[in-house]
Amino acid sequence: MSDWDRFRKSAEESVPKDQILGPRRFMVGVLIADRDPDGDLAETDFRWMKAHSKITIARIHDTYMLKEAGADVDLWFEDTVLSPDTPIKNLCTVHGSVVALRAMLKLKQSSPAGSPAPEDPPLSQNFNADEVFDRDASPEVDLEQHTQLLNHHVHEITKQGTVEVLEAGVARSIKILETLQETLLQAAAISADAQQWIDSINTMKEQPNRSRTIIGVVGNTGAGKSSVINALLDEERLVPTNCMRACTSSVTEISWNIDDEPDHKYRAEIEFIDRADWENDLKILMQEFLSEDGTLTREASDPGTDAGIAWAKFHAVYPKIYKDKLANYTVEKLMEKSAVLNILGTTKHIHHSRADLFYIELQGFVDSKEKVIGKKDRDHQKQHKNQMEFWPLIKVVRLYTKSEALSTGAVVVDLPGVHDSNAARAAVAERYIQQCSGLWIVAPITRAVDDKAAKNLMGNAFKRQLKYDGNYSAVTFICSKTDDISATEAVDSLDVDHEFYELEEQLRHYEAQVTNTQDEIASLKDFANDLRTTLDEVEDDIDIWEDLKDRVETETVFAPKSKTNQKRKQSKPKHRSQKRQHIDDDSQVESGSDDANDSRHDSDGVETPQVPLTMLNVEQKIASLKNAKKNARQEKKKTEDLITALKPTIRELKSKIADANAKKLALCIQGRNMYSKTAIQKDFAAGIKELDQEAAVEADEEAFNPDQDLRDYDEVANSLPVFCVSSRAYQKMCGRLKKDEAVPGFQTPEETQVPQLKTHCIKLTQGGRIRACRAFLNSFCSTLTPLFLWASNDGTGPQMTDAKKQEQANYLAKRLVGLHKGLEEAVEVCLGSMTKQLQQQVFARMGQLMRQAIPSAPTIAQSWGRPKEAGGLHWSTYKAVVRRGGVYQSVSAGHRDLNAELLDPIIRQLATRWERAFQQRLPQAFEAYTKNSGDVLHAFHARIEDRARQNGVGLAHMAMLKGSIFNYEQMFQNLNDQLKIRLTEAQRDANREFVPTLANFMMTVYDRCANEYGTGSFIRMKNHMEAFVQLNSPTMFRAATQTVEEALTRVCRDLETEMSNKANEISSLMHRDYMHALVGVQATLEMEKQPQRSLKAEVLAQLKQVSSLGHRPFAHSDAYLPID
Repeated sequence: MSDWDRFRKSAEESVPKDQILGPRRFMVGVLIADRDPDGDLAETDFRWMKAHSKITIARIHDTYMLKEAGADVDLWFEDTVLSPDTPIKNLCTVHGSVVALRAMLKLKQSSPAGSPAPEDPPLSQNFNADEVFDRDASPEVDLEQHTQLLNHHVHEITKQGTVEVLEAGVARSIKILETLQETLLQAAAISADAQQWIDSINTMKEQPNRSRTIIGVVGNTGAGKSSVINALLDEERLVPTNCMRACTSSVTEISWNIDDEPDHKYRAEIEFIDRADWENDLKILMQEFLSEDGTLTREASDPGTDAGIAWAKFHAVYPKIYKDKLANYTVEKLMEKSAVLNILGTTKHIHHSRADLFYIELQGFVDSKEKVIGKKDRDHQKQHKNQMEFWPLIKVVRLYTKSEALSTGAVVVDLPGVHDSNAARAAVAERYIQQCSGLWIVAPITRAVDDKAAKNLMGNAFKRQLKYDGNYSAVTFICSKTDDISATEAVDSLDVDHEFYELEEQLRHYEAQVTNTQDEIASLKDFANDLRTTLDEVEDDIDIWEDLKDRVETETVFAPKSKTNQKRKQSKPKHRSQKRQHIDDDSQVESGSDDANDSRHDSDGVETPQVPLTMLNVEQKIASLKNAKKNARQEKKKTEDLITALKPTIRELKSKIADANAKKLALCIQGRNMYSKTAIQKDFAAGIKELDQEAAVEADEEAFNPDQDLRDYDEVANSLPVFCVSSRAYQKMCGRLKKDEAVPGFQTPEETQVPQLKTHCIKLTQGGRIRACRAFLNSFCSTLTPLFLWASNDGTGPQMTDAKKQEQANYLAKRLVGLHKGLEEAVEVCLGSMTKQLQQQVFARMGQLMRQAIPSAPTIAQSWGRPKEAGGLHWSTYKAVVRRGGVYQSVSAGHRDLNAELLDPIIRQLATRWERAFQQRLPQAFEAYTKNSGDVLHAFHARIEDRARQNGVGLAHMAMLKGSIFNYEQMFQNLNDQLKIRLTEAQRDANREFVPTLANFMMTVYDRCANEYGTGSFIRMKNHMEAFVQLNSPTMFRAATQTVEEALTRVCRDLETEMSNKANEISSLMHRDYMHALVGVQATLEMEKQPQRSLKAEVLAQLKQVSSLGHRPFAHSDAYLPID
């Protein structure tokens, strides 16, 4: 075997494990230059990569150099230096799917391809001094190639769809910028230009490359939200819970922990509400649980009532104020309590290295002391009975942990609800929902389908808000507690396949085998017990006959009377195992007395005279007994061995039964999961369809066609991500929940669908990460292109006269003014399109709906005072609602928002037009703006290029400047993405302006109603309300719609400003680039000073190296991927 064959064999043995190759793909291993090919080689001695058959050696070389920074190398195959354009397929014809290459330091004078490698490089190289003076003074053509190559590679990266490639490109770009910055810093003191470039690089490095992706998690109490989030985070217990969820709902935000300190592995920030919020909350609480005479109401003693919940919150914060002392306290006096004041408006920070201790400390703030202390420590509980609790004062809890699911920027937010009685907490929850990029709805799988949770989707108001926000596509449905299943019930409701019934048959067979084997063991045990009895009796008989032997020679002895025979006959087993039938008859146990003794009694019952025993008789009898003992002992051992042999069979059968039951349960779980997913997706689409049809009917009932779908509802259904998860099974498989039993029905963690949910969480961050990467890479190119121009101008190139320079500058200035006007015109056209669409789709319709809603307002107000069975409010609920500004979450009546109910005729019917405007028409205007701006850039460059061809000035830089046009065009595309995000955020703010505006008007009547007491107060409240709405509804509705219209008008102005700023920025950058490239060379023969020239030469050399190699491997990642 040749040296190369041995090397190739070593390489094949070093291939990374579990690498899957597609068609025409190969594993290429390049031996690192300083490794001995004749030594013992391992995987780490090579740079391994996957390559398509058409990939050339040049690409392999680039990837190797990216990983192995240092001197350049040649790649060798056998004894040949490979040509850069050699495709991999030429090296794979003989040796299969693995290609082994050697990296060897490049010789200063390379051998011709195909020639043997010299033993040593030559000691001296040829040098021709004439060639130095034959070179071009300014290598402009070479410079254009380098800039084009750089732009090409970076633009190829930005086209990649994978976030991994883009982030690798960004990381590489930052390293390049840092290298350039180090070079420029060395000359910052002597070069103003260097300092300007340093500032530009710093600005670009500060550009954010990752944004937060808010994922809101909603669900009813008992849905398993906390368990799902804990499993997602790979923590047994981390998310805090509260036993009084009915009375408080602080938001919990969980995000990535950037702190690397060991004792800060888990961190939390607990933010408390401020003084004004608590004072307002306190007034409402006291009104709820106090009677008119200042005593505690009867309902306050029931923790399930609104008054009971209010008292629980109050007493948690003021535990030393007892019921009989309430009359002594006013809100003002309570607000003077220093213990409470010291907490309000502050933020508590906690941290720990262990999750369990962190959780316990955190629970001390968010839950009641009684629950945290637990039942076991009642003495400790009594000591802390009068301690203040913090949970009613919490505004938001922020947790920070190093969970893989959060590592890419996801922020998971537990949203208990937006209907909290405390305005600050409700505002926080509402703000998070407004910012959500993903919305996860959690419901137990046992209720998710039956309750139509996806169709109802937390109520029509919630559904409609999703439509306004354009957030339907952000919804993910999570069916929790999939381990909660009964196979018997599941079989009745699911269409199980034949595999289930095969498992049922196996179970019956195994269970029958277990029963038979257990019966056999029981029979053998009975027989073994009989043998033990026989052995005991034989032992007794031997002792008796041994005694007779001692006396036979000195006295006359007779055979003893025996009762054992009768006893043995009585205790003989009724049945024998079939396995015992093989026992030889010779091994049967003899009785302690012989047949002669059995015949002592004749048939008449007369005792036969005894015959004296001889020594021979005695010895024979003893021998017979010992033989019987031996046989019984052997038989007993055989029986016990059989029992021992059968016990593993029982265990094996029971294990098979458990496996079959687990598989049967797994089939039921999987079947229910599939059924639930399909049903939930259909229900979700049905809910959207109902909302669309409702809006269509109200818009134009005559034109409504129920058979015509307003959108593709099958696509809506299929696009809804649904995960059926078992947090408990996943946690148990991961080694947590040690006190819990194993959860049957799951073989792998993937069957719990928690890992898939984790992947989904990470995937939700990709959109923001991709946008940030593309924006950064575009800024990178936009910075390096002018840097190329600056570094290439060392003052030694061709010069222009002052007159020629002025002529060129005047022409450029004229065209640059045209460029600026063209970009501004594109902004104006876009703004006009936006304004037109808003007028047509939103403003006109909003005015029409406002006029229609005014007559219906009094009827809505009257409905609140109707009897409860007719949909009205109980008087106590009515009073509670008006005390809270028209918004209240009641235990009995659920959530009521009187302000939103008044506006419902407007908001409900406006939703479809609003969605069309902000999800379709305005984004189309941005797309047109982006195209128009790009057209302006290309038209400008075409004019300049025509001029350059005509007068021959600046042609050398045209290709470079044309490449920069693509960069600026991409900046407009990035702006397009940013405008859409800004529009979404702004319209979400605007569509939430309806209700607060009307609520401000309604506060007058709310206060008037809340101050009514005593006899007839309820009728007076209703009269106040109905009269106010009747009189003021036109003013209130006009103000609400006008506020929204003004907000949207401001949105247009803000977006116009953003577009104009970007147009001005790009116009200024192009002014710099084109003036510098075409006019910027000084009309003087004096060269730049040597330090400046040296700096530019060094920067230019670095830029050329970057363009040749910097991003090339990433740009072609679709063809091959380095795997180490």
